[in-house]
Amino acid sequence: MYHQVPTFCCILMGQRLKIYQEQTTPFSLKEYKEAVGKAYQRITVYICTAADFMTCSQELTTDSEESDSDVIIMSRSAAEFNTADTVIWEPVLNSTNNNDEQSPTDLTTLMETTSYRKYTELYSPIVIEDEEDVDVDSHIIPKDTEVELLSVSEIIKNLTLQIDHKHVSRFNICRSDIWDGAVRGLKRGTFAENYDLLVKFSDDAGRFEECVDTGGPKREFLSLLMKELNKRPIFDGPVESRYLVYNTTAIRGDEYYFAGQMIALSIVHGGPGPNFLSEDLVSFISGKSSFKSSVADITDEEIGKVLREIQNAASLENLRDLLAENSAMLQTAGCFRYVKSLEEKDTIVKDYLWWFIIDRNHAAIDRFKAGLATLQFLTALQQHPSVLTDVLCHVNKRLTAAEVEHMFQPELSPNGSNRKVQEDKTMSFWADDLLDCEENNTLVSLEELFMFATGVPRVPPAGMDPKPRLEFLASSTFPMANTCANTLKLPLLDCYSTFKTNMDFGIKNSPGFGCH
Repeated sequence: MYHQVPTFCCILMGQRLKIYQEQTTPFSLKEYKEAVGKAYQRITVYICTAADFMTCSQELTTDSEESDSDVIIMSRSAAEFNTADTVIWEPVLNSTNNNDEQSPTDLTTLMETTSYRKYTELYSPIVIEDEEDVDVDSHIIPKDTEVELLSVSEIIKNLTLQIDHKHVSRFNICRSDIWDGAVRGLKRGTFAENYDLLVKFSDDAGRFEECVDTGGPKREFLSLLMKELNKRPIFDGPVESRYLVYNTTAIRGDEYYFAGQMIALSIVHGGPGPNFLSEDLVSFISGKSSFKSSVADITDEEIGKVLREIQNAASLENLRDLLAENSAMLQTAGCFRYVKSLEEKDTIVKDYLWWFIIDRNHAAIDRFKAGLATLQFLTALQQHPSVLTDVLCHVNKRLTAAEVEHMFQPELSPNGSNRKVQEDKTMSFWADDLLDCEENNTLVSLEELFMFATGVPRVPPAGMDPKPRLEFLASSTFPMANTCANTLKLPLLDCYSTFKTNMDFGIKNSPGFGCH
């Protein structure tokens, strides 16, 4: 714990603080404790006039019986520096007293002084506990702990307040080349990150779908964009744990910046996160120090082979031979050195992994971070790393039939009507179809069904708005969806096998997830 206080007015446990000439560094309890060499429980701060301090200091330097550290009188410049944040003593003069100076001797007179009133108005009493004796849990709630109490949706909703829904940035997208359309839109001179996104998809014939984008096409575009992003050559590593890799062509095209910007835009504008970034990459970007990568994350077969051999070295001699054989590779990463024990092999492998994943790709990571700063998402990530990491990294959590059934609220006809009887029967078909999707007994997955109905394969970080609904169709034997309203329309059929077959066919053969 560090507190910068006027050094000349500190007295600790009766030990007068040693004042260093021209001292300009913040006061440190730890350093003082090491210098004194004695235990202490608290520090008390006193206020006095500069004149009194100088007089007291001169007396102390001539007092041979004092066992405390000497007080060294500072130069004028140092004194002025240390008194910069000190309330100046301004005594109230008594009109009945003709003396030019007045020394209050009782509490009542002291309370009347201007300096004391200023002090009590500006500062509360300062009590600084010993660093090692402070019970953090019972005395102080760290700011970061309070921040982490926010949920993902609360954090993202705070970021969405920046969006200006009265203006739009337009994106004309062809589903066969999502990346190209996205980059064109981001480069357009009228693009603004805080404008709402207006997305239009072109069909195979080249004409635009006649649909006003009130959320559905935008969510689909962002979902397809995150899926396409995983395939870009700027990433390497396992498909569910990708890290950035330096690519000269991508650097020239500023692709790393666009990738970070796309992720931030998707999350804040109501789309999904990438859900494929390496935890080590996200940890580094957010300022955390954890690093958990293993040799399995290296896709280069030759490098992976060498690292595994080093990791599995059975003797110190074997380890030294392996290091000598691969000295060029290790020297490039700064990991080649003379080893004295077999245990050093793990350190060498870890150091190489850090270089391979982080250090050699530093330029790419910096541009990626610059893109993530769009709409202040990077700031939010650095403030809430443990909450937002799951938005960027793969999480082994999938939709369940129960969750989907609970999310979609049906609009039912009045009780007693013939229509209501059909709807109740269809609701049972719907529940069974969800279970079959979850158990992989259908041609479509729950994620595909959810994508068909809402434009996203899973609930986005910002949540679902509007809330998903179920409606019923008597005029069609196949399902329909309005992704702008998050509405799924189910056919009213008499046979479950027909219902299941038609649901699979309708979803699999949908040309897109715009407004249908």
